[in-house]
Amino acid sequence: MLNLNNDEKLTNQINADLDNIEQDCLNFIQLASITTSTTKNSLGKTRKKEFLSHYFMPWGKDRFAEHEGEHIKTTQREIIDKYVAYLGWGANKRPYPSSWMQKIVDNIDTAALYNLKITIKTGFQAVITHDTSLRELPTDKPSYKNWTEPGQGPPFDHLQTALVPINTPVYTLYTTKDKAWQLVITGTYSFGWISSLDMALVDDSFMKAWKTENYIAPIVEHMPICEVTSGMYLTPSKIGRLFPMQGKPLPGKKNTQKTYYSILVAITNPSSGYSTAVTAQIDTKHAVPIPYIPTPQNIALIGNQVMGEPYGWGGTRQYRDCSALMRDIFTPFAQWLPERSTDQGHAGTFVALDHLEDTVKERYIIEKAIPFHTLLWQPGHIVLYIGQKDKKAYIFHAGWGLGTKQWFTKQKERALIGKSVVMPLDFGKSYTRIPQTLLSKTKGMALLDELSD
Repeated sequence: MLNLNNDEKLTNQINADLDNIEQDCLNFIQLASITTSTTKNSLGKTRKKEFLSHYFMPWGKDRFAEHEGEHIKTTQREIIDKYVAYLGWGANKRPYPSSWMQKIVDNIDTAALYNLKITIKTGFQAVITHDTSLRELPTDKPSYKNWTEPGQGPPFDHLQTALVPINTPVYTLYTTKDKAWQLVITGTYSFGWISSLDMALVDDSFMKAWKTENYIAPIVEHMPICEVTSGMYLTPSKIGRLFPMQGKPLPGKKNTQKTYYSILVAITNPSSGYSTAVTAQIDTKHAVPIPYIPTPQNIALIGNQVMGEPYGWGGTRQYRDCSALMRDIFTPFAQWLPERSTDQGHAGTFVALDHLEDTVKERYIIEKAIPFHTLLWQPGHIVLYIGQKDKKAYIFHAGWGLGTKQWFTKQKERALIGKSVVMPLDFGKSYTRIPQTLLSKTKGMALLDELSD
């Protein structure tokens, strides 16, 4: 059995401790002191306008500045050079041969890409038709940096950038020689490679229909979304997705209490290569129009939907990592967050905490942070502050594990968590082999001001 330098004994101990912590964000609702109204959402229109401006950025005239075209090419060159210099390891725990990277370089046709003049008229508007991965290079093969160091083997595929959900607007800039991959820009101002099978071009009529100004966001996971006429299964409901709404909620069958939202889902028309919008339904119990009112209870309920979900680096296997979890649970509230944890940690009003000793830092967080509206940041990780209990700060986050150290050998290992959990910020403090807790590593907090009314 592959160990990957995981501290198995301590992993079992800390997970036993986590089992003794009730995994329910609602436990902190009564303790949350917050001013958000349960009956109005006066900042909702502002949040929604900003959210949609980011979301539809790839279709707009301001999708990127002229100089950013050169930046995209320069970054691609740096990425390619990085992997040429160090190929990494494959899923078979063997280093890649140089021929693996050469095939990727040939398929990109780097000479053509580097000579391409990228402007706002270079490419085409498109939409994602299946949940898909944004990749650093046009390949679905993983690249792991080091199998002997914690955090460098699985699941940390360093070619994986993010999960891009169905219905997401993108802008395609360049196509590989085999037509299988597209270099795209997303609404998070990220760029990378997406499989051609997971996207389709859009025309003006499609974009007009897509910009309804009314959008539905799922708040329940894994409910089937089916096409209205045929009943064909299209996609599961996933928190963090967005669907244009058509008209008003539809009444259910006679003698039932069910009602449905009529929504649009993007699919590919294989004969044209363009996208077609089909009408589907989602139960009103499973989704809400954005912006949902950001009360602690509403945020907690959505958090509970993904409680215990396996950790997924960069959206691997359509699971969430720390930053994806934050983005997704705040999407129904039309709170836009950047893609990367460092940028999320500086969203809203940033307060530096790195100058404070742990006891003072925790007390300051409890006194000043707003439960369910405050992100706590450390380099490489982001968590949601949900409140205090017995004078301890508690968080909700997607965590891979806690770093450990063998005192005699000094060997660094990791005690695995590997899922979304509620826990104290100083969790692990009682274990001598855990040199730093998340509290110790926390460098700052971001108050999401626009959520508070």
